[in-house]
Amino acid sequence: MPEVEPQSEAGAEQLPGDLSRLLRELVQAPPAELGGAWDQWLWPGQVVAHFELLREIGRGGFGVVWEARDTHSGARVAFKALRAGGGASPREDRLLREAELASRLTHPGIVAFRTAGRTEHGPYLVLELLHGRTLAERLEAGAVAPREAVRVGLAVAEAVAHAHAQGVVHRDLKPANVFLCDTGEVKVLDFGLAHAFGHRRVGGGTPAYMAPEQWRGAPEDERTDVFALGVMLYRMLAGALPFPGERGSAGPGACPAPELEVPGAPELGRLVALLIEEDPVRRPRDGEAVVAPLARCLAELERAPESAVRQRPRGAAETAPPTAGQAQAEEYCVRGRQFLREVRKASLLFAREMFARAIRVDPGSALAQAGYAEAIALLHLYYPPDQAQLAEADRASLRAMALAPDLAAAHVARGLTLFRLRRGAEAREALERAMAMDPSLSEAYYYAARTAFEDGRIADAAALFASAARVRESYPASFFAAQALEALGRREEARAAYAEALRVVERHMDLNPDDPRAATMRAVALCRLARPDEGLHWAEQALAIDPQDAGVRYNVACLYALEGRTEEAFARLAEVVKVGFGSADWFRRDPDLASLRGDPRFERLMAESAAASRNGP
Repeated sequence: MPEVEPQSEAGAEQLPGDLSRLLRELVQAPPAELGGAWDQWLWPGQVVAHFELLREIGRGGFGVVWEARDTHSGARVAFKALRAGGGASPREDRLLREAELASRLTHPGIVAFRTAGRTEHGPYLVLELLHGRTLAERLEAGAVAPREAVRVGLAVAEAVAHAHAQGVVHRDLKPANVFLCDTGEVKVLDFGLAHAFGHRRVGGGTPAYMAPEQWRGAPEDERTDVFALGVMLYRMLAGALPFPGERGSAGPGACPAPELEVPGAPELGRLVALLIEEDPVRRPRDGEAVVAPLARCLAELERAPESAVRQRPRGAAETAPPTAGQAQAEEYCVRGRQFLREVRKASLLFAREMFARAIRVDPGSALAQAGYAEAIALLHLYYPPDQAQLAEADRASLRAMALAPDLAAAHVARGLTLFRLRRGAEAREALERAMAMDPSLSEAYYYAARTAFEDGRIADAAALFASAARVRESYPASFFAAQALEALGRREEARAAYAEALRVVERHMDLNPDDPRAATMRAVALCRLARPDEGLHWAEQALAIDPQDAGVRYNVACLYALEGRTEEAFARLAEVVKVGFGSADWFRRDPDLASLRGDPRFERLMAESAAASRNGP
């Protein structure tokens, strides 16, 4: 069995109390992409020290995560192969000390740290292995029942209180860093360590949980975590973020949060409002100050009759308690949403099937109906059209609207479906309504931008793509914002936008190196930034990852067109038209294909694409 021994001295395996040297090395090391030494080596059966790698289970802020077996004890653990953050500074010194303390935190609500070490392939951490899903994944399905929301919030508050008592502030509390174990336990992830490795929240991630002082660059303390906890509680209880501003955050210019009303626990709404106060002085001082009032709210909810604990923003209608079928449908919806964000045909077909299953067990699920419609409409957008399927999307999106008129996701699905039905004005109206209802829903901005681009409203498309990227970091939105600016002839702005898109796609590929669509957009951005050799390299990488995907071949065609390789560009474009990918309207407006226009071959291909769109497969 292959084995790698930890390097001696600085590379030797270290106990939690001996992390300082390793942490300092990581921070001072030059930035390194995961995908170099580690990704060429990680595979089942490898052994690091006495940890045998079994299977990859995820990629996160540090790098790649594997399930591993401790060969000494037989226990299963989480093995995190790390990449360095890069760039030491006085701020890092404090974060290093905090990370050292974080490694010593021992609390049932904080993921347990086991050990750390370094090999010739890079550094690693070993932590407690968890089974379940993140709170972010759970929230994809909508609001959480009040008792469950407060139980989760209280568990997080208790973990945070323990850390605060040890002098550790998380600074990046958000649903993705809260783990809901299958056993019912709640665990907080990444205390302190993410900062030591250079992963700054302001440079990316989800802005919705950032406290106002973080936006201002003011000093952060325990009350920063208190604010983020308040936003999470609001999000769980209301099914929406508290601040309806452009970013869905508490940043400059944010509107006041609507009040929460929880009849079974009158104090709860007031407590959440206190946690998300703009002025940190008005918030509870730390996690410990939140625990007792949250515990009182939970006790009130547990004493109250089930019918008295329907959560809602003040003035909203009550909701019914979930049935077993609704709970199962919710699980299918969560799974479907995970695959809905991928453009690969197989992923969209899987998402459609998940939503179809959800509808079978709970026909009254507005989220399932909306997801089903959205999956079909996306298939229609990117792949050979099926008018019968699109009629199903029409029915499902209307059903979602009827079931939940105030659900922004239903309006998004309706808008995308109307767009594919060529009812542009109605599509625009539905998507604008979704943006107004939930400004944190990036899909609404993104689909509205796609609609505007194909309608020839390029300036509107550029602004909407930029808004989508601000709401949630997204390499397609960032890339298409740059592309729209290019189409408008705003070259300097476009160049800056391509540079930003490149930064976003590089961050994405650090964690998702096998995403072929990201590789192609990385390739085109590099060519637009006058780095053609690197661009062609990433185009080849994309084709190697998935040589059959039509979207990959389309983006490679764009790159060949940019580089003047006309014959190769036409060959790839003919392939994607043959399988029915994309639309003639998009091809005609894509600035990357400008060098092909005017050639009779381009016009023939556009005629074929338009005919396929009209007639279906």
